[in-house]
Formats: sequence, C-alpha cells, structure tokens
Amino acid sequence: MNEDAANFVGTFERKIDSKKRFSVPSTWLQGKEGSEKFCVRLHIEGQFVEVIPPDVLRRENAEIREKISGGQLRKDMLRFMTHGVAHDVETDGQGRILLTGDQCLQADLHATVVCVGLGDRFEIWNPDRYAAEKQAARERFLAAKQAARENNVAAEEATKENYTKMANEWGY
Repeated sequence: MNEDAANFVGTFERKIDSKKRFSVPSTWLQGKEGSEKFCVRLHIEGQFVEVIPPDVLRRENAEIREKISGGQLRKDMLRFMTHGVAHDVETDGQGRILLTGDQCLQADLHATVVCVGLGDRFEIWNPDRYAAEKQAARERFLAAKQAARENNVAAEEATKENYTKMANEWGY
C-alpha cells in the first residue's frame, strides 16, 4: 500500500438516513479538499456491502485477468463479483456515501449499520449479522486453537496471524 493509500481500520456504528446515506468515519477519509471516490458493491454472499477505493478495484480486476484466462469463469467473476455489481459513489460535503435500495435490501441494512475496516477496503454490515459472524469467527478460531493444542502444535504459532488480527479487532 502506498503512502497515500487509505488504511481502513476499526469498527464504527453509523446511522443510515431515509435517502440511504451514511457518514464514512472521518479517520477513513483522506482529508483532501472535495469528495472522495469509492466503488460500492454487494458482496457475492449478500451478507454485507463492500466499499472499495477505485484503485483497489482496478488491482483486483487486473489480478482476475492475470490469474484466470478467458472463458466463462472470468466473465462471471467480473460480472457478478467485481465490476458488474459495483457502482461508483463520491462522498458529499458531509462525508456521506449513498447505497442503493437493492444493496440495503439484500444486506438487510436499515437505520443502523456497522462499518468494519479491512485495510484497503471496508464493509457495511447489519449489526445483528455482524455480531453473529463475529461470534462464529471467534468459535472457529477457538476450535482451531484447540485442534492445534491437541496436535501438540503451539497454537500461538499455528494461528499467529489470525490470532493477532482477531485479538486486535476484538480488543483482547
């Protein structure tokens, strides 16, 4: 990530207004004059909405084109996972972005949402769905940790990267 690239970290709760706009956390905005551009898409599983800077989406597109030779799989990925389901948005003067009605319907987004930073992008979740996914992820982690112990493998070494990420996210 270059020095000017966004670094979306943290979890924030936000309100969605009647026009389906929400405020991007101010620490996630680059602090430049004017609006900021993002691509917004419903995740392929429909559980949440992804908000991605255009340069990250271009990088993903290049990786798909490089790793997947032509054919139906590549077309499907571009059509249903990246460009075909994304729309461009710009923040308004108050740092808000607009979601589509379909995105809100599919991801079950209503009056309150949870914004989750993932470094080069962020996600918009229904609070109940996010809480359930967070608990499920915690249970998966603890099961992996226990399995590692049972296999006489140091759990901290076997899952160090995931442990650190989850521990930081959950504040442990």
